[in-house]
Amino acid sequence: MAGTADRPLLRWTISNGGGSPARVQLADALGGGQPARVLPVPAGASHQEDWDAIGQAYGWYDLTFTVQGDPAFLGRFTGHLENGTPSRTHPGSLIAEH
Repeated sequence: MAGTADRPLLRWTISNGGGSPARVQLADALGGGQPARVLPVPAGASHQEDWDAIGQAYGWYDLTFTVQGDPAFLGRFTGHLENGTPSRTHPGSLIAEH
């Protein structure tokens, strides 16, 4: 966690302990259909970001990390950040199924 009590941020770090660079793909299931981002992570290095779930999806997050060229790697993190104000329904539950 990062940020402040009224504006919490989800802080995530991905580390590459391998001997070669990795291309990590980050998909945001609540991102409104935006394409996945590719994050280059050099060998022996880390990449860290603070995610503004409050500003993007009423506090909800649903992030999936994969590594290009490594089909065995999958990390999915979902949840809700609280900031003391009334919550809203998960945005995914508002999408009509066709």
